[in-house]
Amino acid sequence: MVEAAEKRAMEEDFHMSSSRDTGQLLRTLAASKPGGLLLELGTGVGVGAAWLLDGMDRSARLITVEVHPEAAQISKEMLASDTRVEVLHANGIEWLEEYDGPLFDLIFVDCSRLKYEQRSLTLSRLAPGGMFVCDDVIWQPTWDPELRPSKDRVDKFRVEIFDDPGIQVTLMDWGPGICIASRIAGDASI
Repeated sequence: MVEAAEKRAMEEDFHMSSSRDTGQLLRTLAASKPGGLLLELGTGVGVGAAWLLDGMDRSARLITVEVHPEAAQISKEMLASDTRVEVLHANGIEWLEEYDGPLFDLIFVDCSRLKYEQRSLTLSRLAPGGMFVCDDVIWQPTWDPELRPSKDRVDKFRVEIFDDPGIQVTLMDWGPGICIASRIAGDASI
């Protein structure tokens, strides 16, 4: 499924998909959550979701949310054969604000606002021991300024993520830059 999603991204001229390094990490992290409930914010055309599904066991479930209708439709078509995933066309902020289901064991954020400006909302939906994962935390001069955050915003994220209460954080400076944070079990500050 990953190869099919990557091929479709190329056909659609979609260059914002997760890198292979990021995908392999997502697959590994998903495998660490047997029977887990996973969330992806910013589906794109389904590459990240395909990596997550590749690591998930048969009892795990994935909800993935995409704001752009065309990308959401492509992802629905790409992932339709896997009953473990639900692809939603929705604004991620509005969806999270209305969500009243169980907390998530892993949240992969691949959209700017829920990573940079609305992170507390995202973290509020994370289960104790759950993992918050995001990429693109090393600013690249090749980024389209209309689609990606400024260098100042990325640099600010890299400082302020350590001030978020109730999580342990690791920043990894490889590939596009990865942030992995885990909600501290028993901490009610989120």
